[in-house]
Amino acid sequence: SSTNNTILVWDYVADAFWLWDGLDVAGWFFEDDDQNQLGYSDSYGRLFRLAGSNDFGTPIAAYVTTTQLGFSSAYTSNMRMAEIVGTSDNGPLTASFLTNENVVGTGTLSFSDPAESVYDTGKYGTALYASRKSRYKRLGIWSLGRNHQIKLAQAAKNAKFRINSLKLGFAAVGKR
Repeated sequence: SSTNNTILVWDYVADAFWLWDGLDVAGWFFEDDDQNQLGYSDSYGRLFRLAGSNDFGTPIAAYVTTTQLGFSSAYTSNMRMAEIVGTSDNGPLTASFLTNENVVGTGTLSFSDPAESVYDTGKYGTALYASRKSRYKRLGIWSLGRNHQIKLAQAAKNAKFRINSLKLGFAAVGKR
């Protein structure tokens, strides 16, 4: 829990003991096979990496990359747009367009509305209820190539990463 949570740590590299207090830790894990990067999850299911000194964990950048669309095709296509459906509790989302394994364009989307209450921040009796809403966002791109990918990334601390759908618009160009 976030209260009454004191952790005694022995740093075998520096041969020192550390006392950590106030961390909301539900479980520990190692980031790499060498067990040099320590991470933890909190009671809300968020993942953190302990890096540096007393930083209480840095956010782990979440991302997903689609498979190579059109990789086995002999035809060239023009990717024209991406339509992404996300929820209002998402943090800012960065979409990178990759054609023939090269980044050809990047855009940032925000699914929140500044005129409404922020989801999951209300306190009892003081704030309006903010429901989670799906929102459509569209990014335009002109990218000519044989295979296309989209990389969706989000690195905001304590922000959700929920994507409901991803639609890509293509125009066939032909064999080249």
